Amino acid sequence: MKRFLLLASICAFVCAAIMSSCKKDDPAPVITVSVQPVAPANLVEGSIAGSLTVAAAATEGATLTYQWFSNTSANSTDGTAIEGATGASYTLPTDLAPGEYYYFCEIGAEGAESVRTGVVTVTVNEKPAPVPVITIGTQPAAPAPLTEGSIPADTKLTVAASVTEGATPAYQWYTYDKENEEVFEAIEGATGASYTLPTDLTAGQHWYICEISAEGAVSVQTNPVAVTVKKEDEPELTYTITASSLTSFGSLQTPYTQPASQTVTITNTGTGAVTLTPPTSIKYDIGALSATELAAGATAAFTVQPKANLAAGAHNEVIDINGTGGAKASISAQFTVTEATPPPAFIAVTDITGIPATMTVGVPLTLTGTVEPMAATNQTIMWGVSGTSAGLTASVYNNTLTVTGAEGEVSIVATIINGKSETEHFSKSFTIIVEPNIISGAALTVTAPVADALVSDDVSGVDGANFTVSDMQWMVGDGPYDEATFGYNTIYHPHFILEAKPGYVFDISNKAAFTINGISVTETMGHLDFEGGNTKISFSVDFPATETEPTPPEHDITFPNEEDEIWKNN
Repeated sequence: MKRFLLLASICAFVCAAIMSSCKKDDPAPVITVSVQPVAPANLVEGSIAGSLTVAAAATEGATLTYQWFSNTSANSTDGTAIEGATGASYTLPTDLAPGEYYYFCEIGAEGAESVRTGVVTVTVNEKPAPVPVITIGTQPAAPAPLTEGSIPADTKLTVAASVTEGATPAYQWYTYDKENEEVFEAIEGATGASYTLPTDLTAGQHWYICEISAEGAVSVQTNPVAVTVKKEDEPELTYTITASSLTSFGSLQTPYTQPASQTVTITNTGTGAVTLTPPTSIKYDIGALSATELAAGATAAFTVQPKANLAAGAHNEVIDINGTGGAKASISAQFTVTEATPPPAFIAVTDITGIPATMTVGVPLTLTGTVEPMAATNQTIMWGVSGTSAGLTASVYNNTLTVTGAEGEVSIVATIINGKSETEHFSKSFTIIVEPNIISGAALTVTAPVADALVSDDVSGVDGANFTVSDMQWMVGDGPYDEATFGYNTIYHPHFILEAKPGYVFDISNKAAFTINGISVTETMGHLDFEGGNTKISFSVDFPATETEPTPPEHDITFPNEEDEIWKNN
């Protein structure tokens, strides 16, 4: 027994060794970096926004892990692991001070040798000093016309301006060349917000402009302003203007197309020449003035149009037009924008009713139906034929159903496109009974036998479109008639059959509606049998001969000559 156990143990050991030597080791995963992290450009202190991203892959389906590091120099041999930075992307801190920062990422996977990316340098620039901005609050206004030789010593032009970032504004007044629209000459000592006009100005117009500057800011200039000086004996000039009015621009829903512009005409109604200042608006686009220099009685024009993309609400604004000498006019612009009405909710079709139940062969039927509910979004019905009884042919064109052949049934389908939902049609099938045309009677003409002649086998007065005649035969007594059996005062019997064509039937309720030679067919006249139901009629009618036997003359007639005697004897 011990030998057996020892032998078994040896065999197990040998087999295990053999299996171990035969087993092939699984390959270790290999990590490859396909995209190195790249530093965001133009980072500025206080407004940092950006991240670092790496792209990598591992063989053998291994799952990657990431750890980002920061460093004080551009190397990846050491560094400090960033807490929580364990993804393929790392968002940069927003509070970095100006300077350079170094980052890299270590990528690992189970069973694989970890890989580190290259070092990326992130540069943060100092926040630039804010640039002062100059804003003119009040433009210089011209005084009332002055009189040469008596100009008040305290007559001034004044501008009001402000500068951001606490900068101090500086002023310089200039004379202005209006004709060439350019600054002419700096006025010595005129470096304040106000400029006192010289008292020795001569008669005419004197133009001035002020330039405001500040350290680090872009300088700005005021609008040119005209000072009018008249001679002492000149009549005082007046400076007034008027403006034509605007009609309301109406009301539009968002989004809207800008209404057409309207034209405003400015008229110089004063006695002095006026220089216009281009009008401005917050809510309306203002076109350029057609002229800015207006002599007395002259006009200028500009256009006004509501701006695009105005928010919902009333956009009413008074637009001022200013000119030299205190000339001023105003216009009122009105425009309203409303929120677009949302499209109504989709209402599905639930049924189609009121379809005609019957029609007549050969008579076109206009197909109509009632859509339920009445408020359904889509209500246009399209019609089609889906089947017919044997012997029928049916078609639909322009909502009109036409059927040819015999009576029977027609199956139609009513469809409303996108009736059930915004993407699904609504359909319903109907059956229409096709009834035959009714032949309510017939007016026939039959010619009775005459002497020495065969009777015709034709029956006239037959509507060939509705029924046909067949088996016409004349009888006398019990036998057929021919010219040899003609007799005066004899009753003859025409026998024939009327058969309705397909799609037609006879009205068998009123025999009197069938006439022969204008006389209703009655039992006293003959027989009318509906032997074929309402589609075939058998006629057998009594007719006397159309001629009566001649009556002999009561007296002989004397003839004057032999020929007449011959006629007499005959």
